[in-house]
Amino acid sequence: MTVKECFIVCPISSEGTETRKRSDALLKYIITPACESSGYTPKRVDKICHTDKIDNVIIEKLKSSELVIADVTESNANAFFELGYRIATGKPVIQIAQEGASLPFDVMTTNTISYSITDLDKAEKAKLLLTETIKQLSEQSEVLSKVSDGKHTENGEMSFQTETILSTLYQIQNSIMDLKATINSNNDETITSIINAMHIVQPQGSPEMQMLGTLLQTPDGLKNLMQLAELSGKFPQNKQ
Repeated sequence: MTVKECFIVCPISSEGTETRKRSDALLKYIITPACESSGYTPKRVDKICHTDKIDNVIIEKLKSSELVIADVTESNANAFFELGYRIATGKPVIQIAQEGASLPFDVMTTNTISYSITDLDKAEKAKLLLTETIKQLSEQSEVLSKVSDGKHTENGEMSFQTETILSTLYQIQNSIMDLKATINSNNDETITSIINAMHIVQPQGSPEMQMLGTLLQTPDGLKNLMQLAELSGKFPQNKQ
């Protein structure tokens, strides 16, 4: 498997600061395992050996890296500049932020993966979601690269139309991932709503309610219930 590069945009600050501790923990426990399991090597500018001006290194990585992950926690001005530059290239970028971070409106409207470095369960959830997002973006990039073959200008640059399509598709992908995360987090509410709807049309202890209870006791219970609903055409409706 060809290893690709993922450039990390984030506030770094000085050694020993809370910002540096958070960024280091994020890189070590969430970003690095998610990238490596998906065939990417994470690169943060302070860990890159170079003799050039740091600004030049950052711009080059923003242009050339196959993927960028941008941590917008703290609303850091440098991170926002780098995020905006990357978005302008039309190449894939994944936006993340620490749980509870206050984000400006223009940034908040983009799907943002929430993470926590103080809660192991939430850190694991963020790592898995980031891994899935990276893999799906990678698969889309491979497909789109084939589609865009022959659609470059004479100097080899991608056409504006193709860049626009790529950018739009990445935004759609982010929205889909956000929706999936929301559905997963609301499974309990969904199950409760279904049970309440069943109570309206079926008495307690009825065969239908017993079947519902059996379905929901299995790991794939909700999925099975949804399949039954599709077969029947719709969920039971409230009686007027």
